[in-house]
Amino acid sequence: MQQLHELGYIHKDLKPDNIVLNLKPLEVRLIDFDVSYTATSTRVGIIEGTPGYQPTRFNWVTGSRDWDYYSFVCMILEAENIPDMFLKVNSESQIKKVANDYCKQVSGCVHIKTLLQGVLLRTDKEKILNSEHIY
Repeated sequence: MQQLHELGYIHKDLKPDNIVLNLKPLEVRLIDFDVSYTATSTRVGIIEGTPGYQPTRFNWVTGSRDWDYYSFVCMILEAENIPDMFLKVNSESQIKKVANDYCKQVSGCVHIKTLLQGVLLRTDKEKILNSEHIY
């Protein structure tokens, strides 16, 4: 994701189905760039991607990296939850509820809680976590 952003592109449909792993040698590849765009795009309020992995904030500029950060952290939350539970999540409000529930757990990972609070649970007025925390 970092290399994609450095090239000036936003994927905008990050989800487990669009990540391919090669074990020997270890490589991670992103696929399915049907809704990707350049970071210089200025469209506002265009919702694309897969429900459950996309924010529904109409005021986010389409060229924002926030879309990919949000999707990435959703995948982390999914990996930390009960198997198949996340498949029932299809809106930002449901994602926030799952993230809040995780953050209330005593046994939850403090680093994942930090990501959830800095990305999924932030308000529109707050800046998203600095990208160095995401990568």
